[in-house]
Amino acid sequence: YKKDLQGREPQYTPDELDAPDLLDVEGHEIPVAPEINSWEDLEAMKKDPTCGPILFAAQMRNNPVATGEGVPFPLDMLCWTPDRVIGGIAGHHEITVDTADTVSDTSNDSVITTAKVDSMQRRYIRDIRVGKFLPDEIVDHIFGAAIQYKAIVVKIEEYAFVRGMKAAFDRKSAQLGYWLNIIFLKRETRVSKKERIIMTLQPWYKARMLRFSSDLPDWVKERVKQELTRFPKYSKDDILDTIADQFQGQDYFGPTGGRDPDLTEEQVLEKEKKELK
Repeated sequence: YKKDLQGREPQYTPDELDAPDLLDVEGHEIPVAPEINSWEDLEAMKKDPTCGPILFAAQMRNNPVATGEGVPFPLDMLCWTPDRVIGGIAGHHEITVDTADTVSDTSNDSVITTAKVDSMQRRYIRDIRVGKFLPDEIVDHIFGAAIQYKAIVVKIEEYAFVRGMKAAFDRKSAQLGYWLNIIFLKRETRVSKKERIIMTLQPWYKARMLRFSSDLPDWVKERVKQELTRFPKYSKDDILDTIADQFQGQDYFGPTGGRDPDLTEEQVLEKEKKELK
């Protein structure tokens, strides 16, 4: 489809591929070559079970980022919020960590994700540190994020590699005089990683209870978009793994306490809208 690039010549950058489609007077997307594929033809392709939204996005849009039915984390529901706004929201910070046990080219990345949690249990992702870090670098990044955001808890998946790092955490705490509240998460072995991510994270994402700081580095924002919109086929899901851990064990939406019992549900929602504004 033709893209609304505000009069500029297309350069096929990721942002331009994600630009909104140009629409005709009837509200239909305008194909680039209508003599080859009409609007009706393209709509039929998207609905064809042999194609579907993900394959259509990759082959017909040259951009394997899909939205619509059947996509766990559609791009049009990805919420960005300026960090200065997040900083003014009452809440606390939590850090979740996914460590890679090697730093080889084919290994997963280590990720340290910091989120602010408000009274409605929304997560505002303020800091994402991702890379092939050595163990001492992982420890430094965790302490750096914890001190910067005054995080009340650090959650790390427990396995042999992490257990070997416990002494490093104690040593760093003694050096800095800053002791972390670390929770080691035990994984459910009967559920795959991708199943755990989608079962834990997808309801919160669709309810718009997950938001990202628009001040994250551009390359990190692009990585977030790739992981969210290409899951589960995209091989890298390390950031998603840490975000899912933010919601692990939390089986309810809404306030944790302090709610006025005289307020109706509609009044609570209206109050929250005003706070966000």
